Amino acid sequence: MTGDQVKELIADALEYDPSYSVEAVLNEVSEHRAELWIRERSIAITNVMEKPNVRQFHIWIVAGDLEELMNEIYPHLEHRARGLGCGIMTVSGRRGWIRKLKPHGFEEVATVGTKVL
Repeated sequence: MTGDQVKELIADALEYDPSYSVEAVLNEVSEHRAELWIRERSIAITNVMEKPNVRQFHIWIVAGDLEELMNEIYPHLEHRARGLGCGIMTVSGRRGWIRKLKPHGFEEVATVGTKVL
């Protein structure tokens, strides 16, 4: 996958979250505050957050081929989360992603609405 393809997938994912630009996301990765996971047709971006009661592994951005994401990226994410001593994994995004992760133990616990001002 080329750098331009990665940027395009990030831009697609950010359509639902105007909080970041593509460049800001890539800066998070280059500054080691997030990790970029790349395969042939899909990407995931994760980060770890230290919370008062638990270390949280957060799947921040996912985009691309759903089958590839679930079969080739997700297993590595869970392995990485466990290896980092995280006690919880979270994902943000559309409900469809959470439904696909349900067989892996995820459940919807909140819904976030936004209003662009």
